[in-house]
Amino acid sequence: MTITTTLSEAEVKALNTEIADIEEYVSNFIHERARVIMERIASQEMLRMAEEMLRMAAAGIPINMTIEEIVLAAELPNQGENPAVTEDNAIGGV
Repeated sequence: MTITTTLSEAEVKALNTEIADIEEYVSNFIHERARVIMERIASQEMLRMAEEMLRMAAAGIPINMTIEEIVLAAELPNQGENPAVTEDNAIGGV
């Protein structure tokens, strides 16, 4: 996904007082935020799937899903598709 936004000259000037590279800062922020949310989702999903995972382990079935695989397999709300979801009631809030 590519995200584009436009900042006013005043916004750029203000941000540059604290941020050396605005694009890098925003990119790092988004990736870090996604990482934190993905880890939270993975933890919640692993708790939800714990009983099934124990049965798999007992049966000798390897359990080696990555965090990304767990997140992609999870049934999750999508704020873009559900306008009733807000930052306050999204998974983990903000």
